[in-house]
Amino acid sequence: MTSSNISNNSSVLLPLTRHDVFLPRNGHGDTVLLVMIVINAVMAVVASCSNAVVIYTISRTPSLQTPSNILILGLAISDFSLGVFAQPFLIVRLFAQLEYNPRLYRWCNVIFLASGWSLSVVSILTLTMVIADRFLAIHLHLRYQELITTKRHMIILGIIWLVSPWFGAYNGMHDTDKAFRYVYIASLSLLTTLNGYFILNIHRAIRRHSVQIQVNTVGQDMPRHKKSVKIMYFMTGAFVLCYGPYSAILVARQIVPKMTLIFNFCILGSTTLLMFNSVLNPIIYFWRIEEMRNAALVLLQKTRRCWHMN
Repeated sequence: MTSSNISNNSSVLLPLTRHDVFLPRNGHGDTVLLVMIVINAVMAVVASCSNAVVIYTISRTPSLQTPSNILILGLAISDFSLGVFAQPFLIVRLFAQLEYNPRLYRWCNVIFLASGWSLSVVSILTLTMVIADRFLAIHLHLRYQELITTKRHMIILGIIWLVSPWFGAYNGMHDTDKAFRYVYIASLSLLTTLNGYFILNIHRAIRRHSVQIQVNTVGQDMPRHKKSVKIMYFMTGAFVLCYGPYSAILVARQIVPKMTLIFNFCILGSTTLLMFNSVLNPIIYFWRIEEMRNAALVLLQKTRRCWHMN
């Protein structure tokens, strides 16, 4: 469809002109969309499979069902859902943009935004819980096991999963609402400040322990805490890497309301990078958590033997 065809269908595209997703493109623009489609398709498969292994491993291994690993399970479920449900709608939305199909784009855009925002909010809040959990583990010492239980973490995760869909559904229906973006930016800033406070205090506690020589229960537990804190650092770094550019683009949209084709492609790129977080997380788990890696290998070997026997 050419630019003249788009102009003739302006009445049909009226709800979409605010996004300017159907600006006339040249061959390079089509190539960018095709590359985005392929990248997201590969990422969706990898994220779905790798997070499915994480979910299966934790759910089938009682020794891994600790409070901190339950939070990882919650992250894996949200990442799995992004790869299985949200990202396919992003792929179809990109295809609709490539083919200048406003009707298909409109429906896929609403579903993608609603599901993607819901699951992203789940991931953000769950990561905050991971950081808070490490903060409490270091500062509560012996009281941590008494106060922090798997059941309590599961209840909090349940609340997060109940609240987040309302947030995502609203964004799906009001994607251009500036007030919503301000709320998102303010909320993300508040969570970033809170997480920064937790991480700074965790770092100070570990550094203080490193320069002290003490032989007690806390000192014996600290090496284990240091290991889990390193995992948290990697998870937080991956989150900042993947979510940071999208958040910056969201702020830029408040400053520069008129969208150009290049700016639209920047949004697509930052959205794809955001989805990449679902691929990075399981890599971090299996790289840094030896118990999970070994348990996954054992379970996969058992599954393969069962297939051969059948």
